[in-house]
Amino acid sequence: MLMGAFVLSGSLRNLERNRDMFRWPATACSIIRSAVVNHPQFKRNYEWTVDYRYVFDGREFRSNRYNFFNFYGGLNQKFELVRLHPVGMQTTSWVNPADPTDAVLDPQSGFTPRLVVIPIVLGSGLFWGVLSLVRRKAK
Repeated sequence: MLMGAFVLSGSLRNLERNRDMFRWPATACSIIRSAVVNHPQFKRNYEWTVDYRYVFDGREFRSNRYNFFNFYGGLNQKFELVRLHPVGMQTTSWVNPADPTDAVLDPQSGFTPRLVVIPIVLGSGLFWGVLSLVRRKAK
């Protein structure tokens, strides 16, 4: 039951965070690194890494988050992201005003409703399933 409640609450927090991200202020930024590299733990896997800097409230910050889930698709999509985000490119990032170290380049990509709905359904099912088992045993 605890596992179901945990999954459910985490999914709802993610949904709320993603919604809030669309209200963050847009801020100019500069790409300082964009590359496809070997994954540090899984040597046969590759990941796209991007680093950018931006100024918010008069202070400079750096971030490496592209989207909410940091999901970029397959290898071809990762090389396409390098092409679309070359070093030196001036673009826009969205900055969390409550925590300016938290920023994203694209608040829309990477989010699909199923990434939230599936854990909510599974969490609810786990929660209610265990609850009904506990009630049956108590009788």
